[in-house]
Amino acid sequence: MHANCRDNQEGYQNMFSTRDFFEPCPHGTYNPATGGGLMCLPCPGGSSCLGKSTATACTATQYSLEGEIHCHECPIGAKCTTAASFTMCNLGEYSGYGEIVCTTCPAGSYCPDILQDALKCPPGTYQDIAGSVG
Repeated sequence: MHANCRDNQEGYQNMFSTRDFFEPCPHGTYNPATGGGLMCLPCPGGSSCLGKSTATACTATQYSLEGEIHCHECPIGAKCTTAASFTMCNLGEYSGYGEIVCTTCPAGSYCPDILQDALKCPPGTYQDIAGSVG
């Protein structure tokens, strides 16, 4: 390297490769490359890029989409089968905040809404079919 030249720094990008102009990576991007990578990369799905120099994997109960800064807990009424996305539960299923699977509504209960837990049948009534919505 030439004595007057500087390497690019982690978490920064050089928009003009011929000039000594470094700027921080924008939100949702990162640059792990010291001494080489000129441009910041989009934060990959399933990762958090808060430090702008590394992509940190989400935990087992979290997800993030490409370009997001933070990981999020799997939402109520959804399943997070991958760290990069979530899918809403089907009718007759439910899930709580941070749960990664949908649970089928058990017999003796009903599930009118994917956003709440199974409700027990009122006294004097019954439901003998799993997955009932009402």
